[in-house]
Amino acid sequence: MQVEVSRYERVAGLFVVIALVAVTLVSIMLVVRTGYFSEKTPYSVVVKSATGLHVGTRVQMSGLNVGWVDDVDLIAPGQVLVEFSILEEYARRVVEGTKIQMVRPYAVGEKLLEIQAADPANPPLPSGSSLPLLESFDLVDLMSGRTLGPFVASIEALVGDLNNTMLVLQEAGTFERVNALLDQSTPVMENVNNMSREMAAMAGTFNEQQRLAKLLREMQASAQEMNQLLPVMRQNMPAIMEPMPELLNNLNAVSQELQQLTPVLAEVGPELPRTSRRAIEAIDEAVILMKALQKSFLLEGKVEDVREEERQRRQRRRAEQLPAIEVQPNP
Repeated sequence: MQVEVSRYERVAGLFVVIALVAVTLVSIMLVVRTGYFSEKTPYSVVVKSATGLHVGTRVQMSGLNVGWVDDVDLIAPGQVLVEFSILEEYARRVVEGTKIQMVRPYAVGEKLLEIQAADPANPPLPSGSSLPLLESFDLVDLMSGRTLGPFVASIEALVGDLNNTMLVLQEAGTFERVNALLDQSTPVMENVNNMSREMAAMAGTFNEQQRLAKLLREMQASAQEMNQLLPVMRQNMPAIMEPMPELLNNLNAVSQELQQLTPVLAEVGPELPRTSRRAIEAIDEAVILMKALQKSFLLEGKVEDVREEERQRRQRRRAEQLPAIEVQPNP
């Protein structure tokens, strides 16, 4: 018995066959594109919590999908072993110093593993190596009950301790003393502020005129000279101190004589200005008299002889002093 297929059935069957072929081709292309048939290199990392990780979680490197998570296993409390694979073409970039980080691309959603590449000059890591974890936190982890619960409990304990402390301080009257201390500290702060301004002005003056640097250099030079002088003073101190008693006795005697002379000077003191003026007047009169005598005919020739003798005597003295000056060495 022959079954006849209508025209519409043939068209429907053709569409079904084309759809199956298209689905098969697309599936093959997706599998090839995702790298399921490519060579892969396994690695692992140990994390504290696998929240947001599961088998098939993407592994990225600089924003590119380079692998996926193969297995998530709890090995100890607070230690979760995450095994993942990386495509062979990217595995050569996993070198010594490479770290891995758990990140969340968006505010909410699943996490992924981000490989932090190191210096390409480093030697590559062998297959199956364990990569160090780079700790990170995101908003979801921070606001989760596991993290926020202990934090809130710590805050409550801290607030309770502060409340008890405030009650104790209030009962002991500490607040009143603190208020009084704050009232007294206001003038002190004003004085400190004024002093700081004066110090700043002083420092500016020293910096502008460079007096401080000059003073320090002079003090350093004086200190060096004192260091050189102290050994000499220490060596000569016995010789210096030996005549000191006699010198003190002489000073004592001089002071006693001055004490006896002081009343006499006090009596004569008022007459000293008049006496000095009279002496100067007498000297002037003597000079006038000598000039008048020189102009007289009796002494005129003698005066010229005396002047000539004085001139010759000065020339002889100057001639005697010149060789002595030339013989002296040049310092």
